[in-house]
Amino acid sequence: MSDKAVYAYFAGIMDGEGTITICRSEYVANRKAEGNRPARRYKTVGISLKISVKNTDMRLMKWLKSRFGGEYYLDTGKKPENWKDSYVWHYAAESKEDFLLAILPYLIIKREQALVALEYIRLGRDVRCPEKRQALYEKIVALNQRGKLVETNTQDAICKCGHPELHLTFVCPKIAMIESVLTGDSESAPTVT
Repeated sequence: MSDKAVYAYFAGIMDGEGTITICRSEYVANRKAEGNRPARRYKTVGISLKISVKNTDMRLMKWLKSRFGGEYYLDTGKKPENWKDSYVWHYAAESKEDFLLAILPYLIIKREQALVALEYIRLGRDVRCPEKRQALYEKIVALNQRGKLVETNTQDAICKCGHPELHLTFVCPKIAMIESVLTGDSESAPTVT
């Protein structure tokens, strides 16, 4: 299989079974008193990019690890006892940018998440810009939001949360108007031609 075909195949897996996200972790740490420095309690916020695939087929996990590296493990989360075991594979290589660029032309569902992830990567590790990192985190969380899909015939949704482009697909609790409000009390009926 050519590299192009492998990345196209992986993009299909990513669209259906994968996650591209930015994770935010908060840690509270205590610094011991040393010399003239007093003891201090402080909060650290860590933001990191994760690329993963969750699936019940061990063959897929082995293929992902052999082809792209990374690690997989048994997902020990709660599930009904009649469900199959599921596994989670994480992409762990340093070059996440190259990897995302290789699958980007083939992504359909997770394309926006990949673009946000690339923007996050391109900030670099040494650049201090917590506001921009937080904004990208919030954007990808909104893109990955689970919930009921909304289809509207409007081109521009009006939203107070600052992400109007996201609401053409997903419901936001802060959304100001959706199709039913814009069209009045009558409901749309299918048109037969």
